Amino acid sequence: MPLDGILGQTVDMRVHLACMLAAFGLTFLQGQDYELAPDTKTPAGLVLDEAMLLQDDQQKAVLLKTFVEKFPRHQGIAWAYNEIRQIALKNRDRQEVLRLSEKLVRLDPNDIYSGLLLLQTAEDLGARPIIEQWLEPLVRQAREVAAKGDLKAQLVHAGQLVKYRDYLAINGIMEDANARSRAAKLEQFVSKNPESPYAAQVLLRRFYAYWELLDLDRGLSAARDVLASDPDDEDALIYVAFASLEKPGMETGVLTNARRLLELLPIKKAPDQNNLAVWEKKKSVYTASAHWMIGMLSSRGNNHALAAVSFQSAMAGFSYDAKATAALLFFAGFSSYKVEQREAALDLFEKCAKIEGPYRDKASQNVLVLRSERRQILLTDIENERKQAEQQLMKSAAGMCNCPRGARRL
Repeated sequence: MPLDGILGQTVDMRVHLACMLAAFGLTFLQGQDYELAPDTKTPAGLVLDEAMLLQDDQQKAVLLKTFVEKFPRHQGIAWAYNEIRQIALKNRDRQEVLRLSEKLVRLDPNDIYSGLLLLQTAEDLGARPIIEQWLEPLVRQAREVAAKGDLKAQLVHAGQLVKYRDYLAINGIMEDANARSRAAKLEQFVSKNPESPYAAQVLLRRFYAYWELLDLDRGLSAARDVLASDPDDEDALIYVAFASLEKPGMETGVLTNARRLLELLPIKKAPDQNNLAVWEKKKSVYTASAHWMIGMLSSRGNNHALAAVSFQSAMAGFSYDAKATAALLFFAGFSSYKVEQREAALDLFEKCAKIEGPYRDKASQNVLVLRSERRQILLTDIENERKQAEQQLMKSAAGMCNCPRGARRL
C-alpha cells in the first residue's frame, strides 16, 4: 500500500463545479434571460408588475409564490421561478434552489445554467440520486443545443457536463475497497472512455490499485501508460524503476528513471500547497530510493566507489526506518571495503551491528574481520618499520667498517 497521504490526489468536485459555473456565470447567465413583459390589463400581469417594483426580498418572494400557485401555466412562470431562486441563493436555502432549478429545467430543457446549478446544489446536499437522474439528460440536451449552433450553444460547455459525469463514475469506482475489483473497473473505464478528461487520473489510480495488489507486471504496464501522458510523474517513475530492478536487461531504464527523479524532485513544486510537509517527506523518500537503486546497480557492476556514495546519500531519506538504515549501512560498508576505504567500512559496519535485524550478525563478523585486518596491518607496519630501521643501522655499521684506518683514530 502506498504511503498515506502521498500518492494520488482527489478531485474536489465542489471546487470543480464552482469553476464550471464561473465559466458560465457572467457569460451564460447574462444570455439566459427569463424575459417578462407583463400585461397589466390582466390579474396575472398586475401581480408580476407589482413584483418587479418590490425591493424587499421577503415581500417579493411571498408575492411570487402566490403567483406561481395561481397561475402555474402563465408565460412569466420561468421569470417568477428564477426570481424566487435568486432570493433563495442569497439566503443559502439550498433545498429551495434545488427545487426551483429542477422546475426550470423541466420548463426549458435548453436552460443549461439551471441544470448546472441543479447539479451543484445536489452535490452540496449529497443528493446523489438526483445527480444520477439529471446528468445524462443534461449532457444529451447540451449536445443537441450545441449542434444547432445558435448563440446559447456557443456558451454551453457540454464537455464540462461530460467531465462531471466521468467524475461520478470514477468516484463510485474509488469507493470500492477491494483493490482487485477496483482495478478491473478502472480497466473497463479506460477501455470505454479513452478520451475522458480524467483519463490521465484514471490511469494513475489504476496503477495505484495494482501497486496495492503487488501485481508488478500489471503495475509496470499501468505505470508506463501514466508516463506516456506525463513523463515527469514521480510516482510512476519510481514504480517503473523499482519494478524493473530485478528484470534482466532493464538496468539502463532503472538508472535513467532514478537519475530523472534526482533531477526532477528538487525543482518540482508541491501539487498541494496546503500539504507541504507531506510533499517534503515524499521527496525525501523518493530521493533516497533513487540513490539506493543507483547504489544497487553500481554495486552489481563493480562500481563500488559510486555505490558507496549512493548508499550513504540514501540514508537521510530512510532515517525513520531502522531496517532500511541497517541495510544501507551494510551495503555502504561493503562497497567502501571494496575500494580500500577500510576505516570508513569499519565505521559503517560498527553502526550496522548496533541495529537489530538480519544484517546485524554479518556486520558484527565484518567488524571483527576488519579489526583483525587493522591489527595485522598495524603489526605488518611495525615489522616493516623495524626492518627498515635495522637495514639503516646495518648500512651505518658497514660504512664505519669501510672507513680508512686513520679516520677511526680519536
